[in-house]
Amino acid sequence: MGQRGKLSEEMAKARARRVFERVLHNRFPTGDVEVRVGHVEFLSRGLTSTVFKAEVVLAPDPEGLTDAYIIRLPDEGRVQVAERFRREERLLRQLATRKLSFRIPVVLGLAPDGDLLAMVQRFVFGLPLEMNGDQGQKPWRVAGEVAAAIHGLDCAGLPVSGHATRAAHAREVLAELEDSGDPLVEEAFQWGMAHLPAAESARLLHGDLMGQNLLVVPDLFTDEPEPVGVIDWEYAQLGDPAYDLAILTRGVRRPFGVADGFERLLECYLEAGGFQLIANEVRLYEIVFVAAWYLELLGEKPLEAEPRREQLRRLLAAVSH
Repeated sequence: MGQRGKLSEEMAKARARRVFERVLHNRFPTGDVEVRVGHVEFLSRGLTSTVFKAEVVLAPDPEGLTDAYIIRLPDEGRVQVAERFRREERLLRQLATRKLSFRIPVVLGLAPDGDLLAMVQRFVFGLPLEMNGDQGQKPWRVAGEVAAAIHGLDCAGLPVSGHATRAAHAREVLAELEDSGDPLVEEAFQWGMAHLPAAESARLLHGDLMGQNLLVVPDLFTDEPEPVGVIDWEYAQLGDPAYDLAILTRGVRRPFGVADGFERLLECYLEAGGFQLIANEVRLYEIVFVAAWYLELLGEKPLEAEPRREQLRRLLAAVSH
C-alpha cells in the first residue's frame, strides 16, 4: 500500500475512533465512567459503509458493556443510509426482546459522523458461512434454517416497512422489467406477471442473506453449539419469503457449489418450518435479478452482457417446461 493509501486508512480509523468515543460518552455523559477505546482495525467494506472493530473498556462497568464492538461508517455521499440505519436500529432493539433461534447484533447507539450517521454494535463472533462446497457444515441447511426462522417471526409490532402481501412485492420488483424494449426481458416480465404468488400476508425478510451476513462458530471454539449470528439488517423489509431464498441462489447453475443446491436449500427451508413455497416462486425473483443485471450491463458494458442474457434465457427455458 502506498503512502497515500496508508494515510487514507489511518484517517478512516481515526474517524471511527471519534465516533466510538462519541457514542460511549453519550451513553455515560456524567463522566463517572472512564471510556477507553483500544486498537481500531478495519474489518470489511460493504455496498454503503465501511466496518471497523475495536475493543472497548469501561471502568467501572455498570452495564457490562466492556466488549468488542464494530462501527459501520457510511460512505461519503450516502446520506440515504442514515434512514436505513435508523430503521435497522429500531428493528434490532425490537428483535432483542424476542426469543430467537439465532444471534443478532446488540446496538449500542447511533452517532453523527459529519453530515452522516454511523452505527455502533456489539461484535458478533463467528466466521462467515462458506457458501461453496459440500465440506463441513452444509451451507444450504444453515441458510435454509435461518431463513425459515426469520420468516416465521410474528410481524406484529416490528418497526419495518415494505409490502402488504407477497403478490404486491412481486409486482413491484417485476415493474423494473416493464417496457425494457428487450424481447427476452419482456418475456421474463410476462412470465412473472402470469406466475405471481398469492396475495398472502407479507413476512419479515432479512433482505441480504449472503454468506458474509451469516456467522457460524466452529466447534473447536465452543463446548456447546452456538446459534448462527445474523448481521446487517439494513435491507430488512416486509415481503415475499421467496425473495430471501432467491438472494441465496441467484439463478446460478450450482448454488452452494453443488448441482442440486437449489433443491437442497428449498427442502431444508421447508423442513425447518419455512413458508410453503414452491420452486417457481423462488425462480420468479431469480429471473428478475438476472434480467435486471442483464439490462444494467447492456446499458453500461454491452460486450459483457451476453453471459447474463444466456443465464436469463436458461432460467426462462427451465420454468417453461
